[in-house]
Amino acid sequence: MILKGNVASLVLWLLLTAVSVLLTGWMHYLGNQAPSQQDARQITRVLQYELDQIREQMQWIASLPSTAIGDGLTRADVRLVVDRADIRLFQLNPALESSREILLVQLVNFLNQPVPAPWGVTYWRDKVLLVAVEETRDEKRLAGVFLDDWLARWVEQTGVEARLDSGSRLDNLRDAGHALVPVPAVFGDPVYINAKPLLLSEAIPFRWWPALLVGAGISALIVWSFSYRPVWRRVFTLRDQVRRIMQSSSFRDRVQVQGRDEIGDLAVLFNSLLSSLEYSHNLMAKTNMVSSELLAKMDSSTTHLVEPPVDEQNLKQTLDIAYRLNEALEKGLIELYLQPVFASDRTSVAGYEAFSRWLDPELGMVMPPEYLAVAEKAGLVEPLTRLTLQQTLTTLRKLSAGKPDLVISLNLSAAQFFAPGLMQSLYECDETDRALFRHLEMEVKESALTRNFDHASVLVEKLRELGIGVCIDDYGLSRYSLMYLQKLPVTSIKLARVFSERISREPREVAFIEGVSRFAGGLGVRVIVKNIENEQQLLSLRTDLPVQYQGLVLGGVVPADMV
Repeated sequence: MILKGNVASLVLWLLLTAVSVLLTGWMHYLGNQAPSQQDARQITRVLQYELDQIREQMQWIASLPSTAIGDGLTRADVRLVVDRADIRLFQLNPALESSREILLVQLVNFLNQPVPAPWGVTYWRDKVLLVAVEETRDEKRLAGVFLDDWLARWVEQTGVEARLDSGSRLDNLRDAGHALVPVPAVFGDPVYINAKPLLLSEAIPFRWWPALLVGAGISALIVWSFSYRPVWRRVFTLRDQVRRIMQSSSFRDRVQVQGRDEIGDLAVLFNSLLSSLEYSHNLMAKTNMVSSELLAKMDSSTTHLVEPPVDEQNLKQTLDIAYRLNEALEKGLIELYLQPVFASDRTSVAGYEAFSRWLDPELGMVMPPEYLAVAEKAGLVEPLTRLTLQQTLTTLRKLSAGKPDLVISLNLSAAQFFAPGLMQSLYECDETDRALFRHLEMEVKESALTRNFDHASVLVEKLRELGIGVCIDDYGLSRYSLMYLQKLPVTSIKLARVFSERISREPREVAFIEGVSRFAGGLGVRVIVKNIENEQQLLSLRTDLPVQYQGLVLGGVVPADMV
């Protein structure tokens, strides 16, 4: 339910507050009309326990011989020991000293009669005396406590209303929630300790102001839950959808909001804006594609004064690939593949080279040169690099456990290596990912470094500061290769394919590989001979050569989740 307008919400809040206050007062009234039976049973157990304790103590005192007991050892108000001829002991509570003689005479007369029960109550004036009698062959002993005074002290300590009662209305009192504990009599009528649990209304009277404040707060929460909370939830949903669409940079999705109200109108307006943005984005992408194609043709041709028209079919195909690539990046359909790099013993794995592969449901396997060129034209290089980097770190987290020397080289194109997004993605990594940097290398071709050596030097230095290694791929094709190896703090090099293809038939190539391995080893740089595709190439290289190997004869390219 969504309430429109502040007036309806205010009226609902007032009604709920009034109902909650009235309901609280009514429940307070009903709950305190009669004492709780559970409270009555609890008080009965407590009283029975206290009474048993007094009885046992009086019986113990009465069983003692005629030796005086200090005041700190007993709660007895009176103690009397007589024999056949005389009074052996008479102790009395100091508060009753004024009635000493009268009480003594009555207690002596009490003991001179046959006592029908060993304990119970008897009466003296308007007081009830709980006594315990012990009779031997030579003595009669009595210990007692005035039940009225003891009960008054107990009421003061507990706050429970209690009194001594007698009569025949016990069932009525018990039904009314009173606690009744019978006390038998030695002479006279038995008595009952009648205790009434304290009513809540007598202890904490009902207060209207606290009830009003609590009721108003609860009512406000209810009104907010049914009225404004769904509104804010829809606003937050709209915000999250807008944020996701804007981050995708494709503007193809639309905001989905239910309901016809102001929020729905805002969603319609925003969808209109997204349609305009999508049109502009597609137009800019198409313009960028056409411009790139024209510039490429102008750079590649110097003999023709007039260029042929742009192939519309190729342009549409390129736009389609760019659209599908963008969708694949958003859905994480670009997969990571690995090819192992073997140590010098040619059996143990020293690391892996990581590639990104794109398998489209309709286009099939799109080769990296094709979709990387489209990514450069469509501005998708940085999202592709960010996705591949995150996949590589996830794979490293799984493979590096227990392997401190394992290294994964992430194969990057020149555009990916020089794009600002690479360093930005690395800087944004958390501490968990940064701990994996020592197992990570960025692999880039030597030809990419020669295009802008100064910029490459800066990037290599920044990567090394982060603890990330750098691998030069296709090494040895430039006349400045040795200079690059001296100037750049790289961690490994991969010899160009031409050297491994000719080692089985050109002994000089073997000598070149041996010389480069010794030179690079002196600089602390690993040397990897790649594209080893048959056994003859392996046999052409000495087994003690300090190089690593990579090729189909040793291990092929497989998906990262299968390693």
